[in-house]
Amino acid sequence: MNFDTLGRFLAKFEQAENGCWLWTQPVDQDGYGRIGDYRAHRVSYLLFRGELQPGLEIDHVCHTLDLACPGGVTCIHRRCVNPQHLELVTHRENGLRGRSLPAANAAKTHCSAGHPFDEANTYVTPGRRQCRRCNAQAVARYTSRKKVAA
Repeated sequence: MNFDTLGRFLAKFEQAENGCWLWTQPVDQDGYGRIGDYRAHRVSYLLFRGELQPGLEIDHVCHTLDLACPGGVTCIHRRCVNPQHLELVTHRENGLRGRSLPAANAAKTHCSAGHPFDEANTYVTPGRRQCRRCNAQAVARYTSRKKVAA
């Protein structure tokens, strides 16, 4: 990127009260600012922070911190190009910082019965956690029903 690119870039956003640099130019169907063939936040990262790392993607930290923002295509943070609001993270970390159901489940510290999800009380299988105490109680109920039926 050259100085001309930097000058053109700096003229295409306005600073919001929350510190976001909101892209004022066209956005794509996902709500991200566009500059030519590139998403504007990626250009900002390259201009001000350096190269992107293979296997990592850009997270808008301003979105992560704004708990009132529901996310999605209309999320105003997708238009943010402030390089201080952009952080390289793995795809998994980016998803867990969002507002998705997997992110909400990963944030839970206790099962639905109130038992803690800690190392001693948690089975971890691909894609889910299970409470050992609830599982033991379910097995005991099943065994009891089988004994009564026999």
